[in-house]
Amino acid sequence: MNSILFFNGDIITMEETMENPEAVYIKNGKIKRVGSLEELKKNIDKETVIYDLKGKTVYKIDKTI
Repeated sequence: MNSILFFNGDIITMEETMENPEAVYIKNGKIKRVGSLEELKKNIDKETVIYDLKGKTVYKIDKTI
């Protein structure tokens, strides 16, 4: 699994400039893009795992703390 697209949920970024993103795209274990679902769909390929969050929440946990 090289890439994952999460959408349809609460995506918490902790970035003040990012209000209510619709989706998050992860590749090789790193967050690559956060934004609209239409925008991030351009990044997917046949091997991308697509998760419908169905209203659940996703957020980044910083391992460096």
